[in-house]
Amino acid sequence: MAGILQIVRKPASIVTEIRNMILRLPRPPREIAVPLETLAHTLAARESVYVDCSHSMCCRSAKLDMQALTGRLEPGHRSMHQDLVGLFVCSHCKAAGRDRRPVFLHS
Repeated sequence: MAGILQIVRKPASIVTEIRNMILRLPRPPREIAVPLETLAHTLAARESVYVDCSHSMCCRSAKLDMQALTGRLEPGHRSMHQDLVGLFVCSHCKAAGRDRRPVFLHS
């Protein structure tokens, strides 16, 4: 009977053993995406940038022509989300008379 009691473990010790096994597993290397600072950097890296309408009746997405955008603004213009988001309006929502909603940029 004493042998049976020695085999049975407390649930907390099993959880601790499983946690320790997981912590010993090798972790994959982490890649940190560095945002491109200017339109020239984005154009040189051949990144595709999309703008999405956030209106629930629309939800359209369009790929930006980075060459035209760089020519229209300037190559040194910052290309971060907060720098570009105010420049775009959904033309479909505007034509339909919907209220202006924010757009979102992503690559």
